[in-house]
This record gives sequence, structure tokens and C-alpha cells, in this order.
Amino acid sequence: MKVAMMQPTFLPWLGYFELIMKVDLFVFCDDFQFVRKSYHQRNRLLFGKQNVTDITVPVKKKGVYQQKINEVEIREDLPWRTKLWKSIELNYHKTPYFSAYKDKIEPLIVQPKENLAKQNMELIECISSLIGAKTEFIRSSELHAIGARSELVKNLLHEVHADSFYQAHGSFPYMNEDGVFPLRDIPVYFQDAVPIPYRQYNNSTGQFVPYLSVLDVLFNIGAEDTAKIASCMTEHWLAWTEMLNIHQTYHV
Repeated sequence: MKVAMMQPTFLPWLGYFELIMKVDLFVFCDDFQFVRKSYHQRNRLLFGKQNVTDITVPVKKKGVYQQKINEVEIREDLPWRTKLWKSIELNYHKTPYFSAYKDKIEPLIVQPKENLAKQNMELIECISSLIGAKTEFIRSSELHAIGARSELVKNLLHEVHADSFYQAHGSFPYMNEDGVFPLRDIPVYFQDAVPIPYRQYNNSTGQFVPYLSVLDVLFNIGAEDTAKIASCMTEHWLAWTEMLNIHQTYHV
């Protein structure tokens, strides 16, 4: 079984969905450490003359530095949900596919959620369905693996009976540092995603802006073409030895 695992982030970029579409099982690491002001609670879209604009989920700060993602409470006392959706609608309503998907996306943004992990996972699963991903989802909090960092990842892989592991490029340094990987029984392949330009109808700069939230892709080019791009961002998935050579080259 091909497996990937990532922490649930807020309306992530398209590369996140390339990982999802590559595997049979995707593990949401929902009980991993929350990092404030990270992609756990924010992302970017094109808004008005400012163009690239941060979109943020405000969270309660009490105990936030010790919390897991699925323990982080959202500030439902603030009107951020309706304000965010109105901003999205104002800036994307003229894109070709906004009207096709707004009824799916809007409720997931404007309706309160139990915690930040649930907020993020529901949006990710919805968009995955829209672009035709057949991947099964599971939460790490539903499993019984123990450990920290790479040891925990290894135990999660064994618990779900993975026979190959697909991982984000940026995970290699800590995995290499921990000394747990590579595993004899589960090969690891690292993503090497390159943004592929598409038409951004609300882009006033004239230059393609990469690494935006998946909503930008979806509203501009639709689910079918979003899936096509997501399936080919990584031309070659890098084996452990290849990543090690790259890492050593840049750290000589």
C-alpha cells in the first residue's frame, strides 16, 4: 500500500494534493505539535490590488504552544469566517469556476468547527473529492503508534501496513538527522514538486504567482485541470540515496 502522511494545513497549495493523489492511504497527522503562525492556520490567495494576501484562521492563544493540532480551538467569537468568505467571493467571483464550487467550499469556511484539525481536514477532503482523488484518509489520532518524530512516523507506517512511503521534500533533513530512516521494508520516495503555471484571471501583475492555496487553482481552471496539474508536478520521485546525495552536495 502506498502511504503518505502530512499535518493538516489550512487550504494548502497544490503540491499537498499531489501527495494525496499519489497514494492509496493518506494519514492526517492531526495529533502532532501545533506551530503558531504556520501553514497550520494560514495560507495565501490573490486579493485586490495587494495581490498576494495571507488568509488566517484565528485561534485561542491559551496553551497554544503546547497543543496538538486537534486540540487547538478556533476563535469563533470573531466574525472572521464571514469576512474571509466575502473576501474570497469578492476577488474570485469572476473566475471561470468559482460558481461551480462555491456551494461546496463556502459551508466549510463559514460554519464553526470543533478544532483547527477538523477545519483543515474537512476542506482538504472536500477538495480531494472534487478533483477526483480516490485516496482513503485516516487520522494519526485514530491509530495506536507511539514515539517521537521519525520513530513515530515509522511506527505509523507499520501500523497501516505500508509497503512504500511518499513524503514531502522538506521532511528529509529531520528524517536523516534522526537516523531511523531508511527502513529495510518500506522504501521512501520524496516529492520534488515544481509549480506549473496556469491562467490566474484575477492576477493584475501579469506574472504567474506560484505557491498559493489550492482554491486559486480550482477557481481559475476547474477540478479536471487542477487534477491534471497535481498529478505531474513531480517529474521524478527521489529515492533516499538521491536525497542524501542532494543534501550532502548542499552541505559540503
